[in-house]
Amino acid sequence: MTSCRHCGKELPRRPPAKRDRPFCSRECYWDSMRGKIKVAKTARNRLRKLSEHPLAPPSGIVAVSRMVLFEKIGAGSHSCHWCGSRITWRVRNTTNLNKDDLVADHLNWDRTDDSPENLVPSCPVCNAHRTRANDQRLIAEDELTVMWGNARTRAVQRFCNICGKPFLTIPAEVKKGKGRFCSRSCARKAKR
Repeated sequence: MTSCRHCGKELPRRPPAKRDRPFCSRECYWDSMRGKIKVAKTARNRLRKLSEHPLAPPSGIVAVSRMVLFEKIGAGSHSCHWCGSRITWRVRNTTNLNKDDLVADHLNWDRTDDSPENLVPSCPVCNAHRTRANDQRLIAEDELTVMWGNARTRAVQRFCNICGKPFLTIPAEVKKGKGRFCSRSCARKAKR
């Protein structure tokens, strides 16, 4: 006989397909996971519960990066590090941001590095549209590109499986197994 991992109660005999279940009920399973889920979620999101902090919403949960930047620059309005527009601290209890809200921006793009030297005040627009100088997503002038949707996108050259002509497609299509034909007429000629 086996016993429940959480409460220790002996488990009844089960058919062979269900013998590997280590808990007597769903309640025992969720009770066993209760503390683990909270710790993992807090560590991933980098949050602290500080009800007395000036930036704390009614829940009392504040991001560590906001706390460190608040200690570095203080209360009041500040200028955006990137565009110079005036931004102010707001108590946030929703994810909706106004254009004049202050956001803690990480200079080295590492969200886990909350050192004061790495944090600067930023407006939401600059924070969202800032790109890395050495980012691989930036397209060089001499790279192959195609218009995909309404944006210029990096492209790769392929040869049509039917007619053999070279054509351009995006790498995402190649990864999905598509991008094998230069046109719809060639795709229709392919064996199914």
